[in-house]
Amino acid sequence: MAQFKAQCIFDKPARRTAEHIFGQWMRDQFPSAFRNTEHLTSFTDYSTGVPVPTMAKGRMNRNGSPHAQQLRLVCESCNNEWMSRLQNQAKEPLTSLMRNDWSKLDVPSIKSVAAWVAMVTMCLEFADLKTQAIPLAERQFLMSTGTPPPDWIICLGRCRTDNAPGTMWHRAAMLETEKTQSPPQQFQPNYQTTTICLEAAFAHVLSGPVALLPDPKAYAESLGVRVFWPLPQTAPSEPLVFTPEGITRVAMQFWRDNGLVTDLLHGTRSPFIPNNTLPGQLPQSLISLLLRKSR
Repeated sequence: MAQFKAQCIFDKPARRTAEHIFGQWMRDQFPSAFRNTEHLTSFTDYSTGVPVPTMAKGRMNRNGSPHAQQLRLVCESCNNEWMSRLQNQAKEPLTSLMRNDWSKLDVPSIKSVAAWVAMVTMCLEFADLKTQAIPLAERQFLMSTGTPPPDWIICLGRCRTDNAPGTMWHRAAMLETEKTQSPPQQFQPNYQTTTICLEAAFAHVLSGPVALLPDPKAYAESLGVRVFWPLPQTAPSEPLVFTPEGITRVAMQFWRDNGLVTDLLHGTRSPFIPNNTLPGQLPQSLISLLLRKSR
């Protein structure tokens, strides 16, 4: 399991400061009537050989709407310099998407939104260390280039603004990329998906070793969303509006494609998923994090 360090998650040896995960501008431009965030973590412990579903309140189960949440993760220089720059670059196009306006999209604005989504995903997974799957090298790639890692898949879709616009899911798991008869010694997640509802839009992120990653275009087409990363050559067409059930399907599809047949209310975790999971076999590693609005 990942461990907290005193230094910045981008590996700078400096004291952490509190950072708005989504940016203070979002809280100001999209005020919420909800005063609390409900953060639930759910996993199944297979260490005894018997799956025992458990659920607990997470680190962000506290006062304040989801988009106003802060975590103490990064140093002051990261927060005020390159991260602030990514926030400012994404603010205008992301605001339009959150207001259900896709008409202003062009390739540079798509790149800015993709970088912002990657930054939020990298920070959000630290709300529950059991779901921390993104390697330090990928966080540093974003820091140094201002773009998501090249193998990441980032898609956006549309949803109704009454679909709990602060809802987020973060799932992570260890998936073996080669057939094996025995599980690894260390159960460190290596794949993650993050799905974030943002008013009239939602973002979906998939990352991990390239061996099990689908073709981005085919993956997006199968889900009905639009690829923002890898960067498209032209602005995508406006997708259809998703129902809550449709967003759940997007959030779960990668895991189902890799053998997941059962999910708890918010997700399950077990230590290992061999890549030769048999049809109908319960896979053995999925960590799920849910943040949602509560009154």
